[in-house]
Amino acid sequence: MRFIYLPRRNICNWTGPAVQNLEPDVDWHAYYFDPVTGPRFDQGVVKAQWKPGGKNAQPVEFKHNVPSPQDWVLVIERVRQ
Repeated sequence: MRFIYLPRRNICNWTGPAVQNLEPDVDWHAYYFDPVTGPRFDQGVVKAQWKPGGKNAQPVEFKHNVPSPQDWVLVIERVRQ
């Protein structure tokens, strides 16, 4: 499980983070959590992709997915099968 704190954004910046070092052989469920009021905003299941010729997976980008310009926690958890 990963917790990524995103401090308050300015009104023009709603972009999300690029998360590095997720294991590419794992399905991950991601959601934004509002630490003030508690709702979750589902981002679905993501999977990291291998870099061609590299040892590490490519970062998973969450651009333009922040629900509003405020504090958020991006939660990424392993999908249990």
